[in-house]
Amino acid sequence: MELSYQLTQKQILSQQQIESLNILSMDMQELEDFLTEEQNENPVLNFIVRETPRTTSYSSDDNNDRLHSIPAPKIEIAADILLPQLNTNLYTQDETNIFELIADFTDSNGFLTVSPEEIFTFYKIPPSLFHKCLNVMQELDPPGVCSRTLEECLLRQLGNERDETLAVMIRHHLADIAEGKLHRIAKALKIDILNVHKYIQTIRALNPRPLNGLLGEKAGNIIPDIILIYENDSWSIELNDSWIGKLEICDWYAALAAGTTDAALREYLKTKIQRIRFLNESIERRRNTLMRIGACIAERQSDFLLHNGPIVAFSMTNVADKLGIHLSTVSRAIKGKYLQYPGGVLEIRAMLAQRVPHANAFGEASGPSREGAKKYLKDLISGENREKPYSDSQLAALLKKLGIELSRRAVTKYRKELDILGMHGRRST
Repeated sequence: MELSYQLTQKQILSQQQIESLNILSMDMQELEDFLTEEQNENPVLNFIVRETPRTTSYSSDDNNDRLHSIPAPKIEIAADILLPQLNTNLYTQDETNIFELIADFTDSNGFLTVSPEEIFTFYKIPPSLFHKCLNVMQELDPPGVCSRTLEECLLRQLGNERDETLAVMIRHHLADIAEGKLHRIAKALKIDILNVHKYIQTIRALNPRPLNGLLGEKAGNIIPDIILIYENDSWSIELNDSWIGKLEICDWYAALAAGTTDAALREYLKTKIQRIRFLNESIERRRNTLMRIGACIAERQSDFLLHNGPIVAFSMTNVADKLGIHLSTVSRAIKGKYLQYPGGVLEIRAMLAQRVPHANAFGEASGPSREGAKKYLKDLISGENREKPYSDSQLAALLKKLGIELSRRAVTKYRKELDILGMHGRRST
């Protein structure tokens, strides 16, 4: 027998780190509800809403100088969430087509609806190329997306540096967890019940349906998180969270914690005070991240924000690289959030446009964003002969002559997003 030690390094998110990331992902309404609930549960917390968050509403008859919102973009399919995260400059056209194909076979919960083998066999794609593209898609946010099974989805959320016992529990004992057969799990894995409970808590913190709740139309008034103001030829960035102020510790409880001789009471109050400090740090971290993202967007999309041009290609990956933060942090930070600028209100995700690749006159990769491509499409349809309107295939061919490579299916999708009828609906008789 030999006793040996092995030193390994693993990155494991603590419960506080997970909660801090959850706070980052909250929009204004969710943050207010969260802090209100915190105050109900923490008597030491003094949280006073100083003012109502600025909301915006849209009216086509309103001609004053207020900033308006626009109807919230409707995210109908998984592709609307997944494809904008890809930097298409890094991939060939074949790879981009495979990405679109995988997104088409991803359901509203984030799972592949058919097996990879069925896809690459039917579409005659080399298996190695398909799996390469699938691996790229599975690294996108939300974590676990484009998985085939629940087990695969949960394992991907744990990452590569995962506890192998936890991985075995996910692979073979999800049914036992659902049925409450903890002793069977403990016996099979040769661990005690306490560790079984700890592993189950970790599993329950994972998301079994990555895209659940992300598809569909956002209703109600829009509360922008970031406000961009253009003055004296420069942008300034504000956050719409002045109503929060700083979460304060109630003086009476602070004095009680310092003076009590009751050890249990002192420990209880100490925990509640530490909780307030943690919340303040998380909110400040959220503010800092959103301010930096807002500055990135104002710099890159300035022409669009000032009505001098279309949205240009600038992805979440570009933002992450520029700020030196992880892509998942950017994804969480902008999730469901809106940006107000002098021309109105847009979902932040819409400002991080996917590039539509084509070659310019010098043969270099270039091209407008999705929004830019839509503008070209709209212009073509506006100038067509109403007695012989273009089909989507003809529009794709015309766009190709302009140097914009779009499939017929993409043209159809963009046309519908522009609320433009098909060829037969546009024909004048």
